[in-house]
Amino acid sequence: MDDKLITIAEFETVFEAELAKVRLDEAGINASVLGGDLVAMMVPLQQVKVELQVFETNVDRAKEIIETKPSQPQPESDQQQ
Repeated sequence: MDDKLITIAEFETVFEAELAKVRLDEAGINASVLGGDLVAMMVPLQQVKVELQVFETNVDRAKEIIETKPSQPQPESDQQQ
């Protein structure tokens, strides 16, 4: 199988990209964050985006996951009722 990596999103920080990657990992989709090392080394005046990539077969599902707002955990007091 010759499945290539596709960039599905760009982020300004490595942290944001890693959060999206975790959401994909939890859904069983392998993802890669590219460019984080460049952001750390670049002069702040230059804009470098951190890319999130997945295999081509997972593009549609992965985009759907990262475009959906993550559910917020309920406070413990709400869960007991």
